Amino acid sequence: MCSALIGFHVFTGCDSVSSFMERPVCTDVNQARLHLFKLDVRSETGMPPNQDALQKHILRANYQAAIHKACMEQYPEIPPPVNHGWKLVDNNLVIDWMDRPPAPDSILEFVQCGCKKSKCQQRNCSCVQNGLPCTDLCHCSNCENKFVSDEMEDEVDTDEEVI
Repeated sequence: MCSALIGFHVFTGCDSVSSFMERPVCTDVNQARLHLFKLDVRSETGMPPNQDALQKHILRANYQAAIHKACMEQYPEIPPPVNHGWKLVDNNLVIDWMDRPPAPDSILEFVQCGCKKSKCQQRNCSCVQNGLPCTDLCHCSNCENKFVSDEMEDEVDTDEEVI
């Protein structure tokens, strides 16, 4: 029982591994997400992780548990965290949240936020969380996460050159 405490601690959330906000993990998390979506729970924080995000979380928790178990060794052999739930982006170690989109594209089209203060620039914006620009469905204020097409950028660049 005691040997499981380290794994339980990191799996449920510690300083270096994220935690799940609520609901215990069931055997088929994708089905649980679909069930909650049908019940009109559309907030990402109110849903369990999808299978992809859960796998990445397990990798991070397993990696951190191995470090905790080896902490009393004088020279522990610790592999790099890359491919253990983290990745390198521009030489920075960042969390590898998932490889697939959080939901099918047909559902992601209806993602909307209601940000009032963050200008949709922080991770708590549901559009930003899903890597999407805000749309006309959003109820946000002073949004800085709008989609700008290449044509619109060209028009803005051309207008600026004329001025």
